[in-house]
Amino acid sequence: MIEFKIFGIIIGLSQSTLSCFIKAPKNIFKGAFSFSLNDSPYLSEMLRKAKIFWKFNLIISLSILLWNCGQKGSPTGGNKDNIPPQIVESNPHSFDVNFNGKKISWKFDEYVTLSSLNQELLISPPVKKQPTYKLSGKKLTLTFDTLLQPNTTYSIFLGKGIKDLNEGNPLQDNLLIFSTGKFIDSLSFHGDIYDAESMKKLSEGMVHLYKDVKDSTPLKKIPSYFAKIQNGHFHFTNLAEGRYKVFYLNDNNSNFLYDLPNESIAFLNTPINISEEKDTSKIVLRAFSGEDKRQFLTGSSCSFRGKFDFEFNLPVQKFSINILNKNFKKDWKILDWNKTKDSLTVWSSNLESLDSVTLVINFDGIKDTLHYQLSNRKEMKSQSLSTHNNFEKIGDYYKKPFHFTFSQPISSYDTSKIILVESRDTIFAPISCIEKSLKKFQLNFELKENSKYTLFILPNAVQSIFGENNKDTLQHNFTTASNSSLGNLTIDYNFIGATNNGILQVYFEENFMKEVLIEKNQGKLILEGAKAGNYKLKYILDDNNDKKWTTGNYLKKEQPEKVYWYNQSITLRANWDLDVEWLLNLEKSNYFKNRTLKQSGKK
Repeated sequence: MIEFKIFGIIIGLSQSTLSCFIKAPKNIFKGAFSFSLNDSPYLSEMLRKAKIFWKFNLIISLSILLWNCGQKGSPTGGNKDNIPPQIVESNPHSFDVNFNGKKISWKFDEYVTLSSLNQELLISPPVKKQPTYKLSGKKLTLTFDTLLQPNTTYSIFLGKGIKDLNEGNPLQDNLLIFSTGKFIDSLSFHGDIYDAESMKKLSEGMVHLYKDVKDSTPLKKIPSYFAKIQNGHFHFTNLAEGRYKVFYLNDNNSNFLYDLPNESIAFLNTPINISEEKDTSKIVLRAFSGEDKRQFLTGSSCSFRGKFDFEFNLPVQKFSINILNKNFKKDWKILDWNKTKDSLTVWSSNLESLDSVTLVINFDGIKDTLHYQLSNRKEMKSQSLSTHNNFEKIGDYYKKPFHFTFSQPISSYDTSKIILVESRDTIFAPISCIEKSLKKFQLNFELKENSKYTLFILPNAVQSIFGENNKDTLQHNFTTASNSSLGNLTIDYNFIGATNNGILQVYFEENFMKEVLIEKNQGKLILEGAKAGNYKLKYILDDNNDKKWTTGNYLKKEQPEKVYWYNQSITLRANWDLDVEWLLNLEKSNYFKNRTLKQSGKK
């Protein structure tokens, strides 16, 4: 509060001085500056004192003002500036022709700042060397090192690389179109881009157009035109008539070339003709990640004596393993593959006498020799046997076979020591092994609906290949659903024009549920006792008959296998029979509007 007191004193002194002048005789001021101060000693003295006082007053007042300006305080309020900067002038003007300069400039209505302009700036057709840029006040200038191509229509988009100085509002609607020739090209080309496997629209990447239609062009040359993907759609404007190669690229290194194995791509098999007569509005591109065909061993380990783990880059087609140590039987190992066959566990109970082991593996024509020291490894038989089941997930109680899996391969088991209890009834449930590795077992017993079960695996019921018995009772609790909470789903399918085998997949609540291989393109898939909820259907046209979806390969001009989704929601209610008819005509040209959908249900 001190500053306010000082300021009050100064104001008071100012008012006192002013009153002195007011009270002075009027004739003092009359013609005051038409004569010398010596002509009026009284006036001279008054002016001298006033001059000194006002100088002092001015210094003090300015000091207080500057001191107050340097203090922190709360904003005075007011509406936030939400108005983006505007372009008031450009050189060349939009749609100018015969441009032959090296500099392009924009003038804005306010001071702006640059924000990642290198990433936001798009010039189509692209230039070999990006221009330099300079921001001076409200003016931005791009400078090219050489003249632009003759007789070419250019589009320059600044994106969100320009923002206002105060609030950071990005520049809007800033596409500049001009020509180095006598006219502006006016043709357009647009289409949609999807992920080839999920068929979901993409939001990243660019579509390239090449006047040079050689196969090697995307690998060696920058495109003639490009367009950014927006909500799964691309749109080219101001194109010249001609024949173009179409190529999508998610360009990870931003060099406009397809030169990285992890870059997702899409392409049309043949070039397209862009002209006023040609309709290109139904173009659909399917993007895929190129598969690295180089097979190799990504990792191996021996965590316990008798257990070897291997991981591969790709699913293994052919595999063999041999041990170089002498006096080993041919049945020394058990191979335990995962579902995708790119991971393998090798079990062996015949290594107890060895301090080390040398293994030779041969996979898909690749040979590798691996050496392991076993003397410092823990024994597998020291690891207690454990088990898990397919009902462990909470809420996964719909009716299906009950499976349980052991942590080690089993050499023998005693069914009399495996007991199933339902409420108060005790059942010696028959079981069977359903895997060659003797790890996965199934109850051969029809489960009742809406019932609680407990499976007891009593001590010494099973013995692992390492001679280890389960010392403790292993227990599983599970519940089956009531039939009234489940439904039946019947899928009538007819895939017209399918010349190869297919794969029909069923998804429940976005999660993969099951799949069936289809040899005939017409038939039924029945899901009895299915859980109530939302289902999706997916059909894969298995062109190469490898029983899985296969991605594409641009170098071999191979498109990814086509994927079709049933494009209507399927909701199965409890205690409901739902029939779904899926008629898919693969012979029609339109990729999406080629299916007849019908659903009917009853209790």
